[in-house]
Amino acid sequence: MSRPRREPVVAIVALGAAYAAFSFLLHRAGVSPRAVWLPIDPARYYLAQTFFVAPLFLILTALYVYLVRLLAGGGRRVSFRASFERLASAYAWPILLLFVVPDVSVFLAAGHAALAKAMRFYGPLAPIAIVVLTTLRARSLFGCGAARAAAASFVALIAQGVVGAVALR
Repeated sequence: MSRPRREPVVAIVALGAAYAAFSFLLHRAGVSPRAVWLPIDPARYYLAQTFFVAPLFLILTALYVYLVRLLAGGGRRVSFRASFERLASAYAWPILLLFVVPDVSVFLAAGHAALAKAMRFYGPLAPIAIVVLTTLRARSLFGCGAARAAAASFVALIAQGVVGAVALR
């Protein structure tokens, strides 16, 4: 058995840690989310999210990889482990670098109220990067065409977004 690659794990841990730190910053600033779907007091939601966001991102990454593998893999036999090692970082790094880092930067520079306006500019970047990176990796991993790989990535991204929307604020 080959040794697992560390880079996908590093990407997911970095994403979870950064999002947890941002959640804690939001809590310390007294920010409460507008809509909460979990049975958590909105005044303490970001504090709670500090602790559950890293495991949640692991679950969302696994769901994303599973769906891309299912939809793009066709009949080709590629293990979940091999798929995870190739695709997880294509999901985690763009969220961290193109969404969380800009969110934290805007929050620290201009406060919570500036996030919605600023997000119009950088918000679309992470999903676009995820689809592009995953499409490139899925094509070589599963031997599928670009359209199939892109569609699989897009559908998987929407699905994990729906699941994540229940808890992520």
